[in-house]
Amino acid sequence: PPPPPFSSRRRHTRYKDWSRGLGDVYKRQDGSYHTEESILPSIPIYFKQLNSYKSEKMLDAFASDDYTADWGVRITSKSGEHYHPRGYHSGSVWPLFTGWVALAEYAENRSAQGFSHVMSNMNIYRDFSLGYLEEVLNGEKYTPSGVCPHQCWSETMVVQPLIEGMLGLKPNAPAKRLKFKPYIPPQWDFIKVDNIKVGDKVIDWEMKRQAEMTTYHFSGEAGDIRIYFDPVLPEGTEVDSILVNNEPVDIITCTACQGVTLKMTLRLNDETEVKIYHRKGIELIPPVSRPAPGETSEGIRIIRTSWKNNTYLIHTQGAPGTRYTLEVMNGFGTPLEVDGAE
Repeated sequence: PPPPPFSSRRRHTRYKDWSRGLGDVYKRQDGSYHTEESILPSIPIYFKQLNSYKSEKMLDAFASDDYTADWGVRITSKSGEHYHPRGYHSGSVWPLFTGWVALAEYAENRSAQGFSHVMSNMNIYRDFSLGYLEEVLNGEKYTPSGVCPHQCWSETMVVQPLIEGMLGLKPNAPAKRLKFKPYIPPQWDFIKVDNIKVGDKVIDWEMKRQAEMTTYHFSGEAGDIRIYFDPVLPEGTEVDSILVNNEPVDIITCTACQGVTLKMTLRLNDETEVKIYHRKGIELIPPVSRPAPGETSEGIRIIRTSWKNNTYLIHTQGAPGTRYTLEVMNGFGTPLEVDGAE
């Protein structure tokens, strides 16, 4: 905030000086804007402060090989003017920034990319300082950059994207509500989450997934908590019916990037069960790279996926001359044709 005023006259003068100084932070001395690209726009994307066009453009770039390595996301692009793989703020990989990108990807319904980036973070604990996550890694080779081997903010960026991103949990205790938008990876047919807290209330939740039915079970002392439950199903899914405690409810869907979102509002009793009967649907299983220490980055990059006109499009990048295998959960049966792959 501006400095406190000492008189009405000084208040006006000081505020003008302060605001002019703040402007200098965002512009060069000649008034032109700073144009160096980095992953820092992931924060306003996460907070929903950018329009969808700008967000999509940046997230395409972050998912590409220009930014993404097999062990996380570089702070700057490899094609940037000042890029160096050991540069602390100009090319290295920080798990902190990888987590920010994952949060932004989940906020914009890019769950495959978000999950892949979270797993890139998580798997670091298996190497180097075992059980911990490094602060900084090299941008070209999977090696530490020698800064800090036990970094708390690196480790939180495994947990936070899973809670706020994959599970989509946003509790609001004063308003007595919980926003809950889970993006469960398509290869998981079961998940259980205990001790979801909203103020002094505690909710347990689990999901069981079958070929044409998904069941969500809520339990605990939810009391008067209102739950805005928006589970995300694979693209192209057709929903036949939704039962809440065996009573049918209206089907409200929203087709978003990489999924079909259902919308419902729940008032929990001690036990509440939601059953969704569905057909079709298709979703890429997020690829997870497991580089060995010292290796360079050669994994596949998933830029985006889409479902349109009975066609599932996967836009990828990979190392030249390398063969990759992608797995897809497919409820449509045998494809009529495959272009650009076998």
